[in-house]
Amino acid sequence: MKTEKEIKCLIWDLDNTMWTGTLAENDSCRLKAGMMSILQTLDSRGILQSIASANEIEPAMAELNKHDISRYFLQPQISWNNKIKSITTIARRLDLALNTIGFIDDEPFELAQVRELLPEVRTYPADEYLRLPELPEFNPQFVTDESRRRREMYFHTEQRKVAERNCNWNRAEFLKWTDTRLHFRRAREDDFSRIMELMNRTSQLNATGMIYSEESVRRFLGDSAHRVYVALLKDRFVDYGKIGVAICQQHERKWRVLSFLVSCRVLGRGISSVLLNLVRREAHNEGADLFEACYREQKRNRRMLMLYSLSGLTYSGDEDNGLSIYSGFSYQKYSVPKWLTITSEMISEKVSSATD
Repeated sequence: MKTEKEIKCLIWDLDNTMWTGTLAENDSCRLKAGMMSILQTLDSRGILQSIASANEIEPAMAELNKHDISRYFLQPQISWNNKIKSITTIARRLDLALNTIGFIDDEPFELAQVRELLPEVRTYPADEYLRLPELPEFNPQFVTDESRRRREMYFHTEQRKVAERNCNWNRAEFLKWTDTRLHFRRAREDDFSRIMELMNRTSQLNATGMIYSEESVRRFLGDSAHRVYVALLKDRFVDYGKIGVAICQQHERKWRVLSFLVSCRVLGRGISSVLLNLVRREAHNEGADLFEACYREQKRNRRMLMLYSLSGLTYSGDEDNGLSIYSGFSYQKYSVPKWLTITSEMISEKVSSATD
């Protein structure tokens, strides 16, 4: 297990960092040597990038467009606000924890201020930009199709939010229009990298925060005493790919969910509740009477405790390994949202929107 979190988003300064020269002083700004390759490399690894720069936004965006690099940056903060405000704004809008943010700047004062006021953010001097791809925090262990499309998914997710704000429908009508489709199935060997990636990246919708070893996950995939499930999601805006994982341990007449996590990219649509109920139904169909789910409190995962409670699971005790166990009957009636279409390789017919 890695001791330091991978960087999920690198925030760049512009003047004398991204390019040589100062835009406000009408300097001729040239992109630094090798900069395009750095941007492309980080992007291909699924590392998001943004900007915190003290500049006027119009000329700065014009300069970025001139160098054909504006597409790499999400939620850029180009204004005369201080860098602290810009960094926290980017983190909030991308829904990322500060300890997954990196910041690179040419001014020692700016770097020192960020280290003092945002100690979780990792800082880098501008003259070290060429070595960034060599650093361990910029080398995710697992790079998947979802990784390579991460910037694109964020971009289309923002388009989706804009469309919802601008439409005259209520939320249920909008969700129906998006044609959201969830596919639920047993995990395969070719899902391994994405399972590991989700374990390492997911914090808010992760019931335990535990990161199993590669050997353990491969054993779960091939062991008849375990069931591993994945969920895939897409709508008319975004193909999110594999967004959910459940690892279950089978006992006689009982199933225990060892790991349950859902990408925060689909937060706020009730997908985690639907996925938990699908797993629960699988337990019932496989002959289990009792359904248990593990929980370990982390800094950002209280939502999962609420999910268990709303799903009718009740606290049944703590274990020596720090896990709390929540349990209930495996059979549970539930309603699929009318705006959601569910398909499954374990279910012969399409899951209807009526109460199960």
